Amino acid sequence: MAKNYNETSEDVKKYFNNIFDTRTSLGNFVNIKLITDNEQKKLYEIKKATPLVSFLIKSDVTVVVNESIFDLLDDKQLELLTEEILAPLQFDTEKDVIKMNPPDVQTYTGILNKYSFETWKETQEIMNATIDQLGLNEKPKKEKK
Repeated sequence: MAKNYNETSEDVKKYFNNIFDTRTSLGNFVNIKLITDNEQKKLYEIKKATPLVSFLIKSDVTVVVNESIFDLLDDKQLELLTEEILAPLQFDTEKDVIKMNPPDVQTYTGILNKYSFETWKETQEIMNATIDQLGLNEKPKKEKK
């Protein structure tokens, strides 16, 4: 069954582009195409275009939004989620490529509710420093035959 993609409304495009232009420095390097799928079960899905798709649609990244959800959110929620959409995007000027970074926080809400984000973050930093200090991140050297 084909997806139900549609053009994104001018209001949503304007809101998204305002945050994209004012809060990121990607505008000179990344072209984003917004499309709508009001049947998807989440607010957004972001995909890096293949070279062929990029050529065909003149865009490097596609963001599929569910406008039915978008329209129900308040300004603060929209701001947070729009910045979340843009957060994984990075342009490597040396290699002239767009990267999509994975989320940098992975934990459970119960842990954050109990200990706070700051305590969790501090603990992660201490753990990572300890792993580095013990040399556990170093790759084992291959023996020459």
